[in-house]
Amino acid sequence: MRDRFVRRQLIISFFLVGLISTAVCAQTPIEGFIRDNAGNIVAGASVSLKRAEGTVVQQITSDAIGKFRFAAVEAGAYTLRTEAPGFYGSSY
Repeated sequence: MRDRFVRRQLIISFFLVGLISTAVCAQTPIEGFIRDNAGNIVAGASVSLKRAEGTVVQQITSDAIGKFRFAAVEAGAYTLRTEAPGFYGSSY
């Protein structure tokens, strides 16, 4: 009887660990730097992340060295849009 209980608890534990690790792996950061065609840093650029259907998921501003970072992005198809004063907007 005790062996059966222990075995059941182990199976449930392995199942829960699998679920938790799958949820953690399903999200990842997206980060990069905004630069112009000459390679110069573009600070203060607006960077937006949109789902394939067009819904904006996150929107941030690049920092003083042109860096941006979206934390914990779920797996899927996205478009990255950048805009800054004095530049044409770009989508990737």
